[in-house]
Amino acid sequence: MSDEQEFSFRTDFGGFPFLSDRFNASRLLAAVAVRRAKQLSATGQEARISNQQDLVALLSPDRALEVRATETKHNRQDIQHYALGPQQREQVRHAQTRIVAAVPAWKQLIELPLTVLGLAGSPAISASSFAYPQHIFLASEAFATEEELMEQVLHETSHNWLYLIGEIWALQNARSQSLLTLPSGTADREPGEVLGATHVVRNLIRLYENLPETSVTGLRLRELWDYYRGCEELIDQVRPELTSVGKELEEDLRQRLYEEQPYV
Repeated sequence: MSDEQEFSFRTDFGGFPFLSDRFNASRLLAAVAVRRAKQLSATGQEARISNQQDLVALLSPDRALEVRATETKHNRQDIQHYALGPQQREQVRHAQTRIVAAVPAWKQLIELPLTVLGLAGSPAISASSFAYPQHIFLASEAFATEEELMEQVLHETSHNWLYLIGEIWALQNARSQSLLTLPSGTADREPGEVLGATHVVRNLIRLYENLPETSVTGLRLRELWDYYRGCEELIDQVRPELTSVGKELEEDLRQRLYEEQPYV
């Protein structure tokens, strides 16, 4: 990941994934593929982009893991996991279909090639990690209801799109040392991780706003808006530690909070 860049991510890519319907997902994926090819070539592995098939191969979850393994600065903490069964895999596909039906503009984002695995030995209901690009992990609790599964799939897919950005442009300065506690109580989160949490909650709000209104969705929206505001209060403390790309993302998230929040 490089540090500050003299350009505007918002301008070059039409905004950020899930936040802007003008976001150019194909352009970001192409940029990520080029960088992965260069990384693999630098380690003596054959990697080229001469056709669409080469591009697709570099954007596969397995190839993404190979690339990340070349980056010794990213320590991969093992995430205990297992293969999902056929019924669970079908439930995930159905959740993805329902997300796209709710927000059609997200179709290409939800169709990002992902390996979906079961999550074991963790108190979390779902997980993802920069060390495991294009992978998401779902605990059995994530399958409790259709809405819960949709939320967790969108949650972790959102993280993975920011991980793609992070392969090229960092969201926080390399010298950042701040550690924050999220509104959920999760401690020791870096500024970039707080940005990621804020990005997720904004995406969940848009999803629930486009689902049929019920007492359950109404309550969840109130919880999410409260969480959104709490995350933005945390970002206030560490804004100087964000890179230019991180600051652009934070500005877009803050603008949507001020313009759209219904509960005060």
